[in-house]
Amino acid sequence: DNASFNYPYWFTQAFRKIRSNWRNPVSHQGTLVCVIYFQVIQSGRVINLQIRESSGIDAFDEACLRAVERSAPFPPLPREFREEIIGINLPFKYQPR
Repeated sequence: DNASFNYPYWFTQAFRKIRSNWRNPVSHQGTLVCVIYFQVIQSGRVINLQIRESSGIDAFDEACLRAVERSAPFPPLPREFREEIIGINLPFKYQPR
């Protein structure tokens, strides 16, 4: 939601944390995509966690939500960033091998 948030190191830390908490509970024939939306406040706390786009598979969608939930709190937002909150749309993608 914040085009002015240009701190790649923050995203690297946050997404690394999410990746370490991601557990895929499903096996599926085709590609699955679930988009999770959440906001992070200045302290790093997550608010407004929700499924923005469902994959159509409840177990997969719930696992995506849990990955973000378990990763909170995130690092505090950089002091140089003057806004109080950022919004993130995070796609989780599963492709069979």
